Amino acid sequence: MRGRAIGAWVFAIGFGWIGHLGLGAVGEVFGVQWSLAGAGIVVVATGLAALAVSPGLRRA
Repeated sequence: MRGRAIGAWVFAIGFGWIGHLGLGAVGEVFGVQWSLAGAGIVVVATGLAALAVSPGLRRA
């Protein structure tokens, strides 16, 4: 389990610039507040989806 967590962390760090690039583009067009709000909504939606799909998370 620890190896999977480290692998996911390395993957997220390695491809983090893609999210930063997109967030910067959205911030340039719509403004920083809207881009951060959208990113927060995506984070919450991802967490809720993971909670709904994974029985292990529901037990934790």
